[in-house]
Amino acid sequence: MVQGHADIGYSEGNLQASTGFINKLAYDGVILDSMYTNPICSPSRAALLTGKDTIHTGMQTDAIGPGQPWGLPTHFKLLPQFLKDLGYYTALLGKLGARGANNEFQHGRDFYENGRKIPADVTKNHFLPDLLVEKAEQLIRNADLTRPFYLQFATPLTRLFDDYGKGVQYSMSRYLQRAPLKFLNDRWHKRKLQLAALVTLDDHVRRIYEALLHKGPAVLSNTIILFMNDNGGSDMTAPNKNHVNQASNGPLRMGKLSLFGGGVRVPCSFGPTY
Repeated sequence: MVQGHADIGYSEGNLQASTGFINKLAYDGVILDSMYTNPICSPSRAALLTGKDTIHTGMQTDAIGPGQPWGLPTHFKLLPQFLKDLGYYTALLGKLGARGANNEFQHGRDFYENGRKIPADVTKNHFLPDLLVEKAEQLIRNADLTRPFYLQFATPLTRLFDDYGKGVQYSMSRYLQRAPLKFLNDRWHKRKLQLAALVTLDDHVRRIYEALLHKGPAVLSNTIILFMNDNGGSDMTAPNKNHVNQASNGPLRMGKLSLFGGGVRVPCSFGPTY
């Protein structure tokens, strides 16, 4: 996710869009106020998956696009592989971002399952973030209670707002009508789209939490929900304006691709702790 440091309510108090449920999870858990990542996605994701600094994985240089012939070396044993050794069921929904394979998303909609692409006419041009959260709810609902499970939910929401303007259906319009979003000046329409993506994200986090809750109190009480960014938000300081999603990193300096605070200090929390 690529929301900015000031886009999440519990971080700097966003008054333009409500992230009430994400805030609740953070306040009921632990807020990591000095969480630092790499300034771009692939190095951060490689570090999460391997537990190693990216300089030791060869992933420190750039982000990986779909289908590119390089990525995280295959000799590294990854987090889900360690968890499988302990009996966990593991799943990834969304962006891997560490290997140039076909389980990446592209242009907001492509969807793969078990290494095979799901055709657009099957998904009926379904908005990818909605498709992913529905799949998360299904995985949790069908989870075998005799086994622990690990779900890595890497939504494309807030990544690039212009992904939603390339003929791809999106379902954020209803969020644009919520206060205070509906009262923002349309002169800043692209910022409003980003804020709508944040509100959508908050709603999706709530849905995943409620799926766990409906699975039973014992499941929820034994579950840790980690919320984090892989880099700072893409604000207007980005050198390539095609990679701007109107994020806000204030009061930190700069944003994604920068080694200043706005590029590497990100919102992070885990919980609940009850």
